Amino acid sequence: MEQQIIINSLQQSVLFNSLPLEALQKIAKKAKTRQYFPSDTIVWQGKPSDSLYLITNGIVVVKKVLS
Repeated sequence: MEQQIIINSLQQSVLFNSLPLEALQKIAKKAKTRQYFPSDTIVWQGKPSDSLYLITNGIVVVKKVLS
């Protein structure tokens, strides 16, 4: 059931909506659902990441740290 929710979310994304179902299923198998809270930092400016985040619900604020 969770994989179908992920696939539905991917299909709504401009980045993924042109992919065939088989490709979306492969991506969904590797995807992890996470919940973040308002005070959580998801990524840090300048810190490398090997993840892609797809926001399916809620609001995310992007802030740039000025030195």
